[in-house]
Amino acid sequence: RRLAVLGGEGIDQTLRLSKKQSRQRGQFFDGIGSLTSEAELGFRLGSDVAKGIYALRCAFVSNPPIQDVVDQIEMAARTEFPIKSSDLTPNYSGSALGEKLRELESEWIKSGFTKSKSQLLG
Repeated sequence: RRLAVLGGEGIDQTLRLSKKQSRQRGQFFDGIGSLTSEAELGFRLGSDVAKGIYALRCAFVSNPPIQDVVDQIEMAARTEFPIKSSDLTPNYSGSALGEKLRELESEWIKSGFTKSKSQLLG
């Protein structure tokens, strides 16, 4: 997390970070400045990374972390998107299938991960 705050060009090579360390540093660095909600970060990146990003965001604005946000991160990290590509075939295929999945996933995330499969497909 500290390396993400420092930033800088070529820091991964200078410090000889492993690929895993470099990827994590990039996730923290990108997450700090993104507009992605903490809950969505939890869903996409997992609880540990999302909580780290949230802690860094709080530190930048000198605010203490809020337990409700931490709880949302943990809940989102445990959820599973209820739609599978097979739910959309044969109506969609190829790039249209991918676009529809992204659209439904976005709608599901905006609902606070609460919309069911039938609500999303209905």
